[in-house]
Amino acid sequence: AFRLDTGKSWVLAGFGAAVTMLVHLSGILNVVALGVAALGVRQAIRWKRALPGVAVLALLLAPWTLGSFMAELLSLNPPSPLSSATFTDSSLERATLLVTGVGYQSIAGQAARILNATAPPFTWIDTLARGLGVAGWAWLIWSAWTVRRSDPGRAAARLLLVLMAALPVLALARPPQTGAFLTLYPYYFLNTLPALLIGIAALTDHFAARLPWLATALLAPVAGAQLLLAGPFFITHEEYWPLGDYGVPFKYTEELSRELHDLAKPEESFVLISGEEEDHSQQRLLAQVLTRQYDRVRIFDGRDGVLWRTDTPSLLIVTTNDDEVATRFLRNQFSDLQIIEQRLPGSGWTRRVFRLTATAMESWAERNLDTLVADQAAVIYSRGALADAANLGSVQIAVRWHFEADPPEPFLTKFRLAAGDRELHREEHVSYPAGTWRPGDWQATRILNLFRLPADLVLPSGTEVTITHQGILTGKTSRSGAQIKMR
Repeated sequence: AFRLDTGKSWVLAGFGAAVTMLVHLSGILNVVALGVAALGVRQAIRWKRALPGVAVLALLLAPWTLGSFMAELLSLNPPSPLSSATFTDSSLERATLLVTGVGYQSIAGQAARILNATAPPFTWIDTLARGLGVAGWAWLIWSAWTVRRSDPGRAAARLLLVLMAALPVLALARPPQTGAFLTLYPYYFLNTLPALLIGIAALTDHFAARLPWLATALLAPVAGAQLLLAGPFFITHEEYWPLGDYGVPFKYTEELSRELHDLAKPEESFVLISGEEEDHSQQRLLAQVLTRQYDRVRIFDGRDGVLWRTDTPSLLIVTTNDDEVATRFLRNQFSDLQIIEQRLPGSGWTRRVFRLTATAMESWAERNLDTLVADQAAVIYSRGALADAANLGSVQIAVRWHFEADPPEPFLTKFRLAAGDRELHREEHVSYPAGTWRPGDWQATRILNLFRLPADLVLPSGTEVTITHQGILTGKTSRSGAQIKMR
């Protein structure tokens, strides 16, 4: 469109820019790059011909912008994730990773069985390709500058490529600490790949006429690595469902989902899947697959304890990580109730299923935890124990609690350990209710928090634990009347 400057080319450009945004949110930066490049050569553009393209772009984006994007944007609380963001160079590393076939293996690690992209000579080729990618990007800047007056359309096209490669790297150099941005995956930078490859091609083309051997020596390893490593990827990627994330064959997730459905359906049992927020392949994906055919499924954070429900005749609690507190507790206290053990080959993960009842969990709490003073609040801490309570093992704080009313907002739970006026330690833990809960879940949900304390922490006689809550949205704090005392 910049070079031809015709109505048809601008309509096609507007359509293409809209499609990139609607396919993936990373395409937003493509539209920004297009706008900035257009402003850079605004005097050379015949805007009457460009306006139809702008209209097509706006028309296609209007439903999504008004119906989804604006609503989500207004509901965000930007200061929280941005205030904790830090600068990182991983965005540049992730973007240039895609230049060679090494990027294939970051998505389908099992391809390493055929050709290992993290071993020589591919590691050497990867270094070469990354360097060429950065050099080609710099060449686009220089070449755009040199033709800015003689050929502004070509200069704008090169500026667009420069911005397409640079904006995602700059935007995620300080990623907000929220949602999917906690981990920078290579596919976030797919939009940079065409620009980087064109930059490499432009750079080597400049030398091809004078030094064809040099151009061949530079491009042959990069192109060869792409072709060689694409083979194992296409051969093995079907072993893993495309949404199976990194390293978990989908057939195992599908198999476990089918078994859970068959076990839960006869009694309408609740299925509770433990894990942690970032563990998509082990926890959330399993829940998503099972929910397609069975609704009584919830997930919870297994790092801080166990969750159960009182509105079901039995519970199927699924653990996904043997190192989590929830798994250790269930294997220690209810090992005879484990009914499924699924070992994932080559990954070291084991998924376990325990069939329990709410009565069994309450009985354990009655036997092992002290009765706490009743508290007239939305959160009721009914039982608890500190330090060397029976059957707690390495866990040193245990609290059984539930809701008496629907909490007005999610909150953090804070524990303060003190002996008299002397504070010994503070603990801060996950917010409740969890983001995956549904309206009304608070009524039947019961939680047993199990917290480990630092190994070098000495608790003198008379140590007590006080509990406060801090609202995630308002920041308001409230103190519970329940106190846990050391036995």
